[in-house]
Amino acid sequence: MLGVAHATPSPTTTVAGSASFSDLTNNNHLIVHDAFNGTGYNGGNFSVDVQAGGSAVTMSDFLDLCTYITASGNQTQTDDISVTFNITQPGTGSGSLGGSTTETQTVHGVWIFQTYDYSGTITWDDPLSIALDNGQALTINLSDTTLTAGNNCYGYDACGKVDASFQLSDPAPTPAPEPASIALLGSGLVGLGFLTRRKRR
Repeated sequence: MLGVAHATPSPTTTVAGSASFSDLTNNNHLIVHDAFNGTGYNGGNFSVDVQAGGSAVTMSDFLDLCTYITASGNQTQTDDISVTFNITQPGTGSGSLGGSTTETQTVHGVWIFQTYDYSGTITWDDPLSIALDNGQALTINLSDTTLTAGNNCYGYDACGKVDASFQLSDPAPTPAPEPASIALLGSGLVGLGFLTRRKRR
């Protein structure tokens, strides 16, 4: 009776490092509240277990961004933002993932009866690929999201939660020469030796 072969799963690797957020347009206008999965404000350490060559692993609420509108009246503000990653495990490497936000304030009513609506979007560039010094490659993707007003915005006008996904790949294996190629190379060397002998005669 033939047994069923089972594939051996890839070992789990811990990806660890630190990350920091920057508002490149208006300093401290768009800020991090509960940053990097609850590890601190405006920067912190993170750790996630990933299978090399496997599916991406997502950390929910990796980045909790808050914003406030700095002027009165109807307005739209756009900021360029980035997150810089410094990876320390399983190898070392660094890189920055850029993005942008658009925040909109709409005023309803006049004078003391005014009410405000706040909304916005957070959009990130293509996934970041970091080449680690151990030969592996780490791909990081931050999720696009919306900025919405609510009671859970820590006193700011609007906030949004960003997820992060991590995917680790091993270096591509060096292709081994095929037997046919080796045989062809051998016959070529034999022929070259035969021609050399004929010339010497």
